[in-house]
Amino acid sequence: LKGSGAYAKRQFETASGKLKFSIKLYSTDSKDMKIILGKDNVSAAEVDIKDGKISCGSAATDFKSNIWNKITLELDPTTDKAKLYVNYREVEGNISYTADSINQITVSSNGGTMLTDDYLLEAINPLPEDYVPEIEKADSDGYYIGMQFCPMWEEGSHSGWDFENSV
Repeated sequence: LKGSGAYAKRQFETASGKLKFSIKLYSTDSKDMKIILGKDNVSAAEVDIKDGKISCGSAATDFKSNIWNKITLELDPTTDKAKLYVNYREVEGNISYTADSINQITVSSNGGTMLTDDYLLEAINPLPEDYVPEIEKADSDGYYIGMQFCPMWEEGSHSGWDFENSV
């Protein structure tokens, strides 16, 4: 997207329940860009990128220009709260939003230049009851468990175990 008033909008079958939306975004500047999740042309959650900051609700962090940034929103309609992640790091986990379902995504640029890729909206399903349990730390009684690795030859270069005379 380039220039003032540029936008891309996609409508799809209504998705509800716990949802995770992610997008990859590249921009050389951060003048005024928005990512809007909504339902029937009504905004439910907005991510704003402006003046070097990326924000959603009251949460904000620095926006890094000239690299691909991954922006993720996790939406939970049971609590009406969302979590914002930027480049896999949680920025805020207590963002209010206003919809129980989503059926459109709008990405807009008002003066900046923005490339987008890898749009993904998916359901967050609960783990099954028989899912692998959390790892429990082993009691080591003061011992450290380790491993040694010594690659003494390259693949295919070993020629046997004969005695080597270095004289």
